[in-house]
Amino acid sequence: MVAINKITLPGCAVEGCGGETGTCTDSRVHHRNAENRAPVTRNHRSAPLLGRWLTRDPIGYRGGIALYEYACNAPTKRADPRGLQSSPAIALTEAIAAGDAAEVRTLLQAAEDILPKNEVKAAEDFRTQNAKCVAAYAAYKAAGAKCRSCDACTSKAQAEANIVCFNLEIADRTLYLKLECDYVLAGSIARGSAKAAAGHKIQLAEKAAALAKCVAKATSLSR
Repeated sequence: MVAINKITLPGCAVEGCGGETGTCTDSRVHHRNAENRAPVTRNHRSAPLLGRWLTRDPIGYRGGIALYEYACNAPTKRADPRGLQSSPAIALTEAIAAGDAAEVRTLLQAAEDILPKNEVKAAEDFRTQNAKCVAAYAAYKAAGAKCRSCDACTSKAQAEANIVCFNLEIADRTLYLKLECDYVLAGSIARGSAKAAAGHKIQLAEKAAALAKCVAKATSLSR
């Protein structure tokens, strides 16, 4: 390359396949070869008008199965000057697998127009399930904070109050497990979904046992 000149990108966006579009100049990485005017980037040569790289995408298959594709074949809308951006489909799959609802939302907002419809639906289904699980988790934690063992209950009223409390917590914990929340919430996924689910089942059994004690206590105190 003998000399370089700045390129003004007609649709420069956030690097990768998402982001707001507009017009900008990236003098850091986009230049033209003075010999043949071919666009040159920091990592390899690209042909935006053709919608592809002239050399293989340096990120490899993390950018998608098309190794010569440039900016998701939308060069007038998006830019990937370094060729190091993961495809939105792969990034979306990874975000869902990690239970990262915020990242899923961000990716949908940035790249919904280029994602396959089935992947958009899967992401929306994940967000719906994730929201239900967050609510179920908050509900059983709130109920559980109020429940007390009936071992020290001295009146039927105390025992009955705990019966109501345990019933609410058990219902919320049951819903949590039914929704398979340990497979969509980030904290459980990080610990290991199967391990987290097994632990929650044990806790549910313990709450059921505590409820049975309260029922027995209330019965004995009414005599």
